[in-house]
Amino acid sequence: MDNSQVISGIYFVKKKFLLLLPIFFGILQSQTVKFDNPILDLGSVKSNTKVKGVYKVTNQGKSYLQISELRPSCGCTSTVLGQWALQPQESSLIEVTLDTTGLKGDVTKSIQVVTNDPQNPTPLLTLKAKVIPDLDISQEAVFWINLSAQPLAQTIIRFRSNLGQQVDINAVDTGSSPWIKTSTRIEGKDALLVIDGNAQKINSKKRYGIDIINVDIIGAHKMRIPIKIIWELD
Repeated sequence: MDNSQVISGIYFVKKKFLLLLPIFFGILQSQTVKFDNPILDLGSVKSNTKVKGVYKVTNQGKSYLQISELRPSCGCTSTVLGQWALQPQESSLIEVTLDTTGLKGDVTKSIQVVTNDPQNPTPLLTLKAKVIPDLDISQEAVFWINLSAQPLAQTIIRFRSNLGQQVDINAVDTGSSPWIKTSTRIEGKDALLVIDGNAQKINSKKRYGIDIINVDIIGAHKMRIPIKIIWELD
C-alpha cells in the first residue's frame, strides 16, 4: 500500500468521524426523560373505589422535553399531567387514577408516555394494586360428577363481606333448571346458599352440561352473582 492510499484511508475515516460528531454531541445535549420510579404499587385497595398515585418525571437532558401523549392500557386508568413541556432539569408530576370497579385480585396496568426523547421516545410506566372485593365468595363454580351413580348432590356456598357488613341473599334464579333447588340461611353476618341437585329430574339426553343460577346479593352494594353448575352423569 503506497502513501497515497494510506492518506486516502485516513481522510475517509476522519470524514466519517466528523460527520458523526454532531450526531454524537446532539444525543449528549438532547432531552432525556427520567422517572423517579416507573413502577408504582398502590398496595391493597378496596373494590368499587378510585385510588390515586403519582409519578415524577424529569428532563435530565440539555434541550426541552415535550410529552405529547399519555396512553393508559385500559379505560380503568386515567391520567393528568401537570406540565407537558419541560426545560432542562425541570420536573413535573403525572397523577394516575385507577378505578377498581369490576377488578379483583392482583392487577397490573401500564401507561405509555410519548415523548421527543430520541433515545427513549415511548417509556412505559407500570401500575400495580391488589384489589380486595367487597364480597368474598367461597366458590363461583360447582362441580358435580358421576351423577348416574349418585344422583343427589349438594353444595353450600358462603357469601362474606370483606367490609364486616351483613350479607343477605335477596333472590335466586335457577332459570330453566328444574332439577336444581336452592335454599338460604344466615350464619352470623354471612349468607349461605344451599344448592341441591337431583339428576333423576334432568330433562335432557345430554350426559354432561353447564347450568347457571343467578344470586341477587344485598350487602355493601346490590349485585347479581352467577354461579356455574358443571355436571356429568358418568
